Amino acid sequence: ENATDAWPAAKTFTPQFFKDNYGDCTTRFGKQEFTVSQILDLTEKSTKENPAPYPAQFNILTKMPELLDHMQPLHLNLATPNWLKAKVLKGKLMNEMDLHIGGAGNHYAVHKDTYNVHAWLIQLYGEKEVIVFPKDQEPLLYPGKEGLLKSRSPIDFSNPDYEKYPNYKNATPIRARLKAGEVMYIPRGVWHTTMAYGQNISTIIDQMN
Repeated sequence: ENATDAWPAAKTFTPQFFKDNYGDCTTRFGKQEFTVSQILDLTEKSTKENPAPYPAQFNILTKMPELLDHMQPLHLNLATPNWLKAKVLKGKLMNEMDLHIGGAGNHYAVHKDTYNVHAWLIQLYGEKEVIVFPKDQEPLLYPGKEGLLKSRSPIDFSNPDYEKYPNYKNATPIRARLKAGEVMYIPRGVWHTTMAYGQNISTIIDQMN
């Protein structure tokens, strides 16, 4: 709780702040290009029945590097050491940081992070629900057999198909609301997803130790 109090500018991360300072920044979702302002407008009106495009992610390091000045210390005095910063790994693993803007009805596929990284979910504005599954429940999530699919579940947890995935009935997900200013730590190898019930803005810091 109150983790972003380590950042002097933490209270400024509102939709209007991002519209005023980064409204013209762009990203691609599918075959379409969106600006920050457009995504903010869409997520404000998003519903479960008609959700906004998601995840429409904006790369902070390349699209809005000035934002990092508002997020120091970036590790929040929590996520150290981080071997992703080591010279030996430079260019070998993804070391990106994205701004996630979501709205009601938006959610990720159930997954575990690749490269065995730890994840620090940082809520900048609004709230979202984080759902995690104990590690020993991986067989209940029907992960894929090869490559990236091994870290992805085909189950739509918001509307699971129990006929197709009957063992999922035995899964016992743990749920928690993540509010603005709070950080949740997801250890490596833990299956998880998120669900939004209103407009929210967040980012993730990956860590390897």
